[in-house]
Amino acid sequence: MSTRLKIMSFNMRNDHAADGENAFLLRRERILSCIEEARADVIGFQEITVTMRAWLVENLHDYYTVGGARNANHTGEASLIAFRKDEFDLLSCDTLMLSSTPRLFGSRYDGSDQSGCPRVYTRAYLKHHDVDEPFYVYNVHTDHRGSISRMLASTQLLQDLTSHGAHFFMTGDFNATPDEPEIKMITACRSRAIVDATAELGGTFHGFGALDVPTKIDYIFTDAAIKTISAACVDDTPAEGEPYISDHYPIYIVAEM
Repeated sequence: MSTRLKIMSFNMRNDHAADGENAFLLRRERILSCIEEARADVIGFQEITVTMRAWLVENLHDYYTVGGARNANHTGEASLIAFRKDEFDLLSCDTLMLSSTPRLFGSRYDGSDQSGCPRVYTRAYLKHHDVDEPFYVYNVHTDHRGSISRMLASTQLLQDLTSHGAHFFMTGDFNATPDEPEIKMITACRSRAIVDATAELGGTFHGFGALDVPTKIDYIFTDAAIKTISAACVDDTPAEGEPYISDHYPIYIVAEM
């Protein structure tokens, strides 16, 4: 018997007061409604600060959230993975730096064009109650400035993905469009068949409605053995006087395992 899972990637935009009418404190109600309506089985959240994490844990009663923050003192942004309490067992979890020293929090790719921001990914090994084999979920946020650092990140992620044979989903904000080499190298991997399950989606980053044509930089990758049933962006057209959900559209896929 097959099981269908809904996997979501959601860059929530960090808690930045300068966002004015779209500041996190004003967006929280719409964010919570979005998550409740989506009823995703697994969600990869990017740009989650300490205060945002506390709010998620307090309000997402049906989910466990895992993942560590990126700074040396274990503060700052995290790439969290949330999964439904009634559906999964957590077999293992790890948070690694996208860095030449992955276990050193706060580290970066030395000598690259990376911005001053450390970058991190979280990896969870989950067992769904109705699926025979456990699978990995990766949640990633690569650098917004350095194309070389993003290439290094793609290389590091591929080394991780090809170190095991388990099925996987990889959600994230990769800060690169589908035609850029750091994305192409993922789906061109020769040692493992990887597909962009969101390839048919349009743009995902809209800058709180500032872009006439949104840019696709958010993805959900998976291995080719998993059948993608559908993929979609969450509509984010705020009513007059309301804030946006985020400066990115949340995206999701329905996959069959």
